[in-house]
Amino acid sequence: MSKNLKSRNVIVVVSATVLVAGLGVSAASADVLWNNGSMVTRPGQGLGGADVSEASQSNNRVGINSFRVPSNGLQDAKVADDFTVPAGGWTVAGITGYAQMSSSYSSPPSVSPITSVLFQLWSASPSDANDPGAVIASSTTILSNEWSGVYRIRNGFSVTTSNLPVWAVTADFGGLTLAPGNYWVSFNFQGTSPTGGTTGTTPFVMAIDGTGAPVNVDGNGREWTMTSEGTSGWSQTQLGTPVQGVEYPFIVSGTPAPAPGAATLLGLAGLAMARRRR
Repeated sequence: MSKNLKSRNVIVVVSATVLVAGLGVSAASADVLWNNGSMVTRPGQGLGGADVSEASQSNNRVGINSFRVPSNGLQDAKVADDFTVPAGGWTVAGITGYAQMSSSYSSPPSVSPITSVLFQLWSASPSDANDPGAVIASSTTILSNEWSGVYRIRNGFSVTTSNLPVWAVTADFGGLTLAPGNYWVSFNFQGTSPTGGTTGTTPFVMAIDGTGAPVNVDGNGREWTMTSEGTSGWSQTQLGTPVQGVEYPFIVSGTPAPAPGAATLLGLAGLAMARRRR
C-alpha cells in the first residue's frame, strides 16, 4: 500500500439509505469503500473515445501474470495488494479486479474472455509462511464481468491500439463483515481470448508526471507464480529502471458502519414516522 495514495481513497458515506441497506447488502446498492487507484493516463484519447492506460518508459510492461492456465495445472499466478478498513468496520458486498488478454476484439469490446476467478481476502500480507492460513474469505462467484472502458498499451504505441482491453470483474463476497484493520486481496483469473489464448495479466495503477509522461505509482503490490519448474512463492513486485514497486487497481464495494450517533438519529427518524402514521 502506498500510504500517501491510499489514505485518500477511503470513502465513508452515512445516510438513512446506507443504514437500511446494511441489513442486506447487494452489489447494486453498495458504496465504493476503497478505490486503489486509476490506471488511466490518457482520458478519452483511445479508439472510439475510450480511455487509455499507457505503460511507463522506465517500466514498459502492460502488467503482471495473474492467470491460471487450465490445460496446464502447473501454470498458475496471482497478484495481491492491500487496503485499510477504518474505525467502525465494513460490510463487503463485492470486490472488483482487473485483467487483460491480448487478442482481436470487436469495437467496442462486448464479450469478456474471463471465464472464472478466485479472489481471496487475507488477514496479513501473502507469503509462503502464511499461505493459505491467512486466507479469511474466498470467492469464485462473478457478479459482473464487463469492459472497463480502458485500453492498455505499451509506451509509445498508438493511442488507438485496441488489442488489450481491460476487463473489470466483480466477485461476490456476500455481505462479509470486516473489522477495522489492514487486509490484503489476491486476484487469480482464468479465460480464453477470441483467438484462443489462455494467458493474461493485471495492469498497474498509473499516474502522470510533470512532463505529461505516464509513470507507475510506487507501492507494495505482490505476486505469486507456479510453473512446471516449481513455485516461485510470494514476493513484492519490483520492476523498471530504477527498480520500484507497483500498485494493482481494485475496488472494494459495500456499506460502511454508521458514524457515531447515526444509528440513534435513524432510530429517532423512524420513531417520528411511526407516530405520524398513528
